[in-house]
Amino acid sequence: MPARKVREHRVWQVDGDDIIGREASAPFFDAGGVSLAIAELPNHQGGLHIPKCHRFWLILQGEMQVRLDRDTVVATAGDLVCMPAGVKTQRTGLGPLVAIYVEIADTPAWTPLKTRGPSIRQYESTPLAYALVDSIARAPRSQDIYSMRCSRENAAMLVTLLKRELHQSTNEGNSGCMKRLADLLENIRETPDAKWDRQAMARTVNMSERNLGRVFKRVFGMPPAKMVITIRMDAASRLLRKTDMTLSAIANAVGYDSAFSFSRLFSKYAGISPAQYRSLPAGKRLRVPFTELKPDLRAADSPKLVDERNQR
Repeated sequence: MPARKVREHRVWQVDGDDIIGREASAPFFDAGGVSLAIAELPNHQGGLHIPKCHRFWLILQGEMQVRLDRDTVVATAGDLVCMPAGVKTQRTGLGPLVAIYVEIADTPAWTPLKTRGPSIRQYESTPLAYALVDSIARAPRSQDIYSMRCSRENAAMLVTLLKRELHQSTNEGNSGCMKRLADLLENIRETPDAKWDRQAMARTVNMSERNLGRVFKRVFGMPPAKMVITIRMDAASRLLRKTDMTLSAIANAVGYDSAFSFSRLFSKYAGISPAQYRSLPAGKRLRVPFTELKPDLRAADSPKLVDERNQR
Protein backbone atom coordinates (compact mmCIF):
# COMPACT_ATOMS: atom_id res chain seq x y z
CA MET A 1 0.00 0.00 0.00
CA PRO A 2 1.62 3.32 -1.04
CA ALA A 3 2.35 5.91 1.64
CA ARG A 4 0.00 8.90 1.61
CA LYS A 5 1.03 12.29 3.04
CA VAL A 6 -1.76 14.07 4.89
CA ARG A 7 -1.79 17.83 4.41
CA GLU A 8 -5.38 18.99 4.79
CA HIS A 9 -8.93 17.74 4.97
CA ARG A 10 -9.40 16.03 1.62
CA VAL A 11 -11.88 13.31 0.64
CA TRP A 12 -12.47 11.21 -2.47
CA GLN A 13 -16.05 10.06 -2.28
CA VAL A 14 -18.72 8.44 -4.41
CA ASP A 15 -22.39 8.45 -3.41
CA GLY A 16 -25.83 8.23 -4.99
CA ASP A 17 -25.59 11.79 -6.41
CA ASP A 18 -22.45 10.99 -8.42
CA ILE A 19 -23.87 9.54 -11.64
CA ILE A 20 -20.59 8.42 -13.20
CA GLY A 21 -19.20 7.15 -9.89
CA ARG A 22 -22.41 5.25 -9.22
CA GLU A 23 -22.22 3.62 -12.64
CA ALA A 24 -18.59 2.61 -12.06
CA SER A 25 -19.43 1.01 -8.70
CA ALA A 26 -22.99 -0.17 -9.36
CA PRO A 27 -22.78 -3.52 -7.45
CA PHE A 28 -21.88 -1.60 -4.28
CA PHE A 29 -24.99 0.60 -4.49
CA ASP A 30 -27.23 -2.27 -5.60
CA ALA A 31 -26.17 -4.15 -2.45
CA GLY A 32 -27.27 -1.25 -0.22
CA GLY A 33 -24.19 0.96 -0.32
CA VAL A 34 -24.78 4.66 0.43
CA SER A 35 -21.28 6.17 0.35
CA LEU A 36 -17.70 5.03 -0.28
CA ALA A 37 -14.68 7.24 0.39
CA ILE A 38 -10.94 7.45 0.91
CA ALA A 39 -10.63 10.12 3.61
CA GLU A 40 -7.55 12.11 4.56
CA LEU A 41 -8.21 14.03 7.78
CA PRO A 42 -6.14 16.18 10.17
CA ASN A 43 -6.99 16.29 13.88
CA HIS A 44 -10.76 16.09 14.14
CA GLN A 45 -13.55 15.29 16.56
CA GLY A 46 -17.10 14.31 15.75
CA GLY A 47 -20.07 14.73 18.05
CA LEU A 48 -21.85 11.86 19.77
CA HIS A 49 -24.72 10.71 17.56
CA ILE A 50 -26.77 7.69 16.55
CA PRO A 51 -26.17 6.87 12.86
CA LYS A 52 -29.05 5.72 10.69
CA CYS A 53 -26.71 3.70 8.45
CA HIS A 54 -24.08 1.01 9.12
CA ARG A 55 -20.55 2.43 8.95
CA PHE A 56 -17.12 0.92 8.46
CA TRP A 57 -13.81 2.69 9.00
CA LEU A 58 -10.68 0.87 7.76
CA ILE A 59 -7.66 2.71 9.15
CA LEU A 60 -4.77 3.00 6.67
CA GLN A 61 -2.58 5.47 8.56
CA GLY A 62 -2.81 7.21 11.92
CA GLU A 63 -5.06 6.53 14.91
CA MET A 64 -8.71 7.13 15.69
CA GLN A 65 -10.35 7.02 19.11
CA VAL A 66 -13.79 5.50 18.84
CA ARG A 67 -16.60 5.60 21.38
CA LEU A 68 -19.32 3.05 20.67
CA ASP A 69 -22.10 3.00 23.25
CA ARG A 70 -20.22 3.03 26.60
CA ASP A 71 -16.93 1.61 25.33
CA THR A 72 -13.94 3.63 24.08
CA VAL A 73 -11.07 2.10 22.09
CA VAL A 74 -8.25 3.32 19.85
CA ALA A 75 -8.11 2.01 16.28
CA THR A 76 -4.71 1.99 14.57
CA ALA A 77 -3.46 1.23 11.05
CA GLY A 78 -4.92 -2.04 9.79
CA ASP A 79 -7.93 -2.00 12.12
CA LEU A 80 -11.48 -2.29 10.82
CA VAL A 81 -14.11 -0.50 12.92
CA CYS A 82 -17.72 -1.60 12.46
CA MET A 83 -20.42 0.82 13.65
CA PRO A 84 -23.91 -0.70 13.24
CA ALA A 85 -26.88 1.59 12.72
CA GLY A 86 -28.66 2.66 15.90
CA VAL A 87 -25.57 2.58 18.16
CA LYS A 88 -24.33 5.79 19.87
CA THR A 89 -21.05 6.70 18.17
CA GLN A 90 -18.29 9.28 18.53
CA ARG A 91 -14.92 9.33 16.76
CA THR A 92 -11.82 11.46 17.39
CA GLY A 93 -8.71 11.58 15.20
CA LEU A 94 -5.47 11.37 17.17
CA GLY A 95 -3.38 13.27 14.62
CA PRO A 96 -3.54 13.00 10.80
CA LEU A 97 -5.66 10.08 9.64
CA VAL A 98 -6.08 8.20 6.35
CA ALA A 99 -8.96 5.72 6.16
CA ILE A 100 -11.44 4.00 3.91
CA TYR A 101 -14.99 4.95 4.88
CA VAL A 102 -18.02 2.85 3.90
CA GLU A 103 -21.67 3.60 4.63
CA ILE A 104 -24.36 0.91 4.14
CA ALA A 105 -28.13 1.37 4.36
CA ASP A 106 -29.88 -0.24 7.33
CA THR A 107 -31.77 -2.85 5.28
CA PRO A 108 -32.79 -6.39 6.28
CA ALA A 109 -29.88 -7.88 4.30
CA TRP A 110 -27.37 -6.11 6.59
CA THR A 111 -29.25 -6.51 9.89
CA PRO A 112 -26.83 -9.24 11.11
CA LEU A 113 -24.36 -6.40 11.74
CA LYS A 114 -26.65 -5.42 14.62
CA THR A 115 -26.56 -8.99 15.90
CA ARG A 116 -22.80 -8.88 16.05
CA GLY A 117 -22.81 -5.36 17.46
CA PRO A 118 -20.04 -2.72 17.36
CA SER A 119 -16.58 -4.21 16.83
CA ILE A 120 -12.96 -3.44 16.08
CA ARG A 121 -10.46 -5.97 14.81
CA GLN A 122 -7.17 -6.23 12.95
CA TYR A 123 -8.32 -6.64 9.36
CA GLU A 124 -6.57 -9.33 7.35
CA SER A 125 -7.73 -7.95 3.97
CA THR A 126 -6.54 -4.34 4.31
CA PRO A 127 -4.20 -4.42 1.24
CA LEU A 128 -6.90 -6.04 -0.88
CA ALA A 129 -9.61 -3.60 0.27
CA TYR A 130 -7.33 -0.65 -0.46
CA ALA A 131 -6.52 -1.97 -3.95
CA LEU A 132 -10.23 -2.46 -4.74
CA VAL A 133 -11.30 0.99 -3.50
CA ASP A 134 -8.35 2.70 -5.21
CA SER A 135 -9.36 1.05 -8.51
CA ILE A 136 -12.99 2.15 -8.04
CA ALA A 137 -11.81 5.69 -7.31
CA ARG A 138 -9.73 5.91 -10.51
CA ALA A 139 -12.32 4.50 -12.93
CA PRO A 140 -14.69 7.53 -13.20
CA ARG A 141 -11.72 9.74 -14.12
CA SER A 142 -10.68 7.57 -17.07
CA GLN A 143 -14.24 6.55 -18.07
CA ASP A 144 -12.95 4.03 -20.61
CA ILE A 145 -14.75 0.76 -21.18
CA TYR A 146 -12.33 -1.57 -19.48
CA SER A 147 -11.66 0.60 -16.43
CA MET A 148 -15.40 0.90 -15.86
CA ARG A 149 -15.88 -2.86 -16.24
CA CYS A 150 -13.00 -3.64 -13.86
CA SER A 151 -14.39 -1.08 -11.42
CA ARG A 152 -17.74 -2.88 -11.33
CA GLU A 153 -16.04 -6.24 -10.76
CA ASN A 154 -13.92 -4.70 -7.99
CA ALA A 155 -17.05 -3.14 -6.44
CA ALA A 156 -18.66 -6.59 -6.41
CA MET A 157 -15.53 -8.00 -4.71
CA LEU A 158 -15.66 -5.21 -2.13
CA VAL A 159 -19.29 -6.10 -1.36
CA THR A 160 -18.22 -9.72 -0.90
CA LEU A 161 -15.55 -8.65 1.61
CA LEU A 162 -18.05 -6.51 3.52
CA LYS A 163 -20.59 -9.34 3.64
CA ARG A 164 -18.03 -11.52 5.37
CA GLU A 165 -18.42 -9.17 8.34
CA LEU A 166 -22.06 -10.29 8.66
CA HIS A 167 -20.89 -13.65 9.95
CA GLN A 168 -17.44 -12.82 11.34
CA SER A 169 -17.05 -14.24 14.85
CA THR A 170 -14.41 -13.52 17.49
CA ASN A 171 -12.87 -16.97 17.20
CA GLU A 172 -12.77 -17.21 13.42
CA GLY A 173 -9.36 -18.48 12.36
CA ASN A 174 -9.20 -17.41 8.74
CA SER A 175 -6.94 -14.35 9.00
CA GLY A 176 -3.91 -16.27 7.77
CA CYS A 177 -5.85 -17.59 4.80
CA MET A 178 -7.09 -14.13 3.78
CA LYS A 179 -3.60 -12.66 4.10
CA ARG A 180 -2.22 -15.38 1.83
CA LEU A 181 -4.95 -14.65 -0.73
CA ALA A 182 -4.25 -10.91 -0.60
CA ASP A 183 -0.51 -11.59 -1.05
CA LEU A 184 -1.28 -13.89 -3.97
CA LEU A 185 -3.33 -11.23 -5.78
CA GLU A 186 -0.58 -8.69 -5.20
CA ASN A 187 1.98 -11.11 -6.67
CA ILE A 188 -0.20 -11.65 -9.76
CA ARG A 189 -0.57 -7.88 -10.22
CA GLU A 190 3.20 -7.40 -9.94
CA THR A 191 4.09 -10.32 -12.25
CA PRO A 192 1.17 -10.92 -14.64
CA ASP A 193 3.58 -12.56 -17.11
CA ALA A 194 4.34 -15.44 -14.71
CA LYS A 195 2.72 -18.87 -15.12
CA TRP A 196 -0.31 -18.42 -12.84
CA ASP A 197 -2.11 -21.70 -13.32
CA ARG A 198 -4.21 -23.28 -10.56
CA GLN A 199 -1.36 -25.53 -9.43
CA ALA A 200 1.04 -22.59 -9.01
CA MET A 201 -1.53 -20.52 -7.12
CA ALA A 202 -2.47 -23.41 -4.82
CA ARG A 203 1.19 -23.98 -4.02
CA THR A 204 1.70 -20.26 -3.29
CA VAL A 205 -1.12 -20.14 -0.70
CA ASN A 206 -0.45 -23.64 0.66
CA MET A 207 -3.87 -25.09 -0.32
CA SER A 208 -5.08 -27.96 -2.42
CA GLU A 209 -6.24 -26.98 -5.91
CA ARG A 210 -9.78 -28.05 -5.05
CA ASN A 211 -9.87 -25.97 -1.86
CA LEU A 212 -8.37 -22.99 -3.69
CA GLY A 213 -11.27 -23.09 -6.15
CA ARG A 214 -13.82 -23.24 -3.31
CA VAL A 215 -12.21 -20.35 -1.42
CA PHE A 216 -11.98 -18.13 -4.51
CA LYS A 217 -15.60 -18.78 -5.35
CA ARG A 218 -16.72 -17.97 -1.79
CA VAL A 219 -14.50 -14.91 -1.23
CA PHE A 220 -14.31 -13.35 -4.69
CA GLY A 221 -17.30 -14.86 -6.47
CA MET A 222 -15.19 -16.20 -9.35
CA PRO A 223 -12.75 -19.08 -10.07
CA PRO A 224 -8.96 -18.49 -9.83
CA ALA A 225 -8.46 -18.55 -13.62
CA LYS A 226 -10.97 -15.74 -14.18
CA MET A 227 -9.27 -13.64 -11.50
CA VAL A 228 -5.92 -14.07 -13.28
CA ILE A 229 -7.45 -13.07 -16.63
CA THR A 230 -9.15 -10.04 -15.05
CA ILE A 231 -5.87 -8.82 -13.54
CA ARG A 232 -3.99 -9.43 -16.80
CA MET A 233 -6.58 -7.63 -18.89
CA ASP A 234 -6.52 -4.70 -16.47
CA ALA A 235 -2.71 -4.53 -16.83
CA ALA A 236 -3.02 -4.80 -20.62
CA SER A 237 -5.57 -1.96 -20.79
CA ARG A 238 -3.15 0.31 -18.92
CA LEU A 239 -0.31 -0.57 -21.32
CA LEU A 240 -2.59 0.08 -24.31
CA ARG A 241 -3.55 3.49 -22.91
CA LYS A 242 -0.20 4.68 -21.64
CA THR A 243 2.46 3.13 -23.93
CA ASP A 244 3.25 2.61 -27.61
CA MET A 245 4.19 -1.04 -27.08
CA THR A 246 3.26 -3.46 -29.85
CA LEU A 247 0.49 -6.00 -29.27
CA SER A 248 3.09 -8.79 -29.20
CA ALA A 249 5.07 -6.97 -26.51
CA ILE A 250 1.94 -6.31 -24.43
CA ALA A 251 0.85 -9.95 -24.84
CA ASN A 252 4.22 -11.15 -23.51
CA ALA A 253 4.13 -8.59 -20.67
CA VAL A 254 0.82 -9.94 -19.37
CA GLY A 255 1.54 -13.64 -19.79
CA TYR A 256 0.48 -14.65 -23.31
CA ASP A 257 2.70 -16.26 -25.96
CA SER A 258 1.05 -14.74 -29.01
CA ALA A 259 -0.62 -11.48 -29.96
CA PHE A 260 -3.43 -13.49 -31.55
CA SER A 261 -4.33 -15.34 -28.33
CA PHE A 262 -4.11 -12.12 -26.33
CA SER A 263 -6.23 -10.15 -28.83
CA ARG A 264 -8.93 -12.82 -28.91
CA LEU A 265 -9.14 -12.92 -25.09
CA PHE A 266 -9.06 -9.13 -24.73
CA SER A 267 -11.89 -8.82 -27.27
CA LYS A 268 -13.93 -11.35 -25.32
CA TYR A 269 -13.57 -9.49 -22.02
CA ALA A 270 -13.60 -5.87 -23.23
CA GLY A 271 -16.06 -6.26 -26.11
CA ILE A 272 -13.67 -4.62 -28.58
CA SER A 273 -10.23 -5.47 -29.99
CA PRO A 274 -7.02 -4.07 -28.45
CA ALA A 275 -6.52 -1.88 -31.52
CA GLN A 276 -10.04 -0.49 -31.22
CA TYR A 277 -9.55 0.05 -27.49
CA ARG A 278 -6.30 1.94 -28.06
CA SER A 279 -7.98 4.20 -30.63
CA LEU A 280 -10.89 5.17 -28.36
CA PRO A 281 -10.99 8.94 -27.74
CA ALA A 282 -10.50 10.19 -24.19
CA GLY A 283 -13.72 10.02 -22.18
CA LYS A 284 -15.32 7.34 -24.37
CA ARG A 285 -17.47 5.12 -22.18
CA LEU A 286 -19.73 2.16 -22.92
CA ARG A 287 -22.20 0.50 -20.59
CA VAL A 288 -21.22 -2.96 -19.40
CA PRO A 289 -23.67 -5.31 -17.61
CA PHE A 290 -22.84 -6.57 -14.14
CA THR A 291 -24.00 -9.42 -11.94
CA GLU A 292 -26.34 -8.41 -9.12
CA LEU A 293 -25.61 -10.00 -5.73
CA LYS A 294 -28.64 -11.23 -3.80
CA PRO A 295 -27.63 -12.65 -0.40
CA ASP A 296 -29.92 -14.80 1.72
CA LEU A 297 -29.25 -13.49 5.24
CA ARG A 298 -30.99 -13.63 8.62
CA ALA A 299 -31.78 -10.75 10.98
CA ALA A 300 -31.77 -10.01 14.75
CA ASP A 301 -30.89 -7.35 17.44
CA SER A 302 -27.70 -5.66 18.77
CA PRO A 303 -25.20 -6.28 21.66
CA LYS A 304 -22.15 -4.32 22.83
CA LEU A 305 -18.75 -3.46 21.43
CA VAL A 306 -16.39 -6.38 20.81
CA ASP A 307 -12.67 -5.63 20.57
CA GLU A 308 -11.45 -8.70 18.70
CA ARG A 309 -7.79 -7.76 18.31
CA ASN A 310 -6.69 -9.53 21.51
CA GLN A 311 -9.04 -12.53 21.23
CA ARG A 312 -7.08 -14.53 18.65
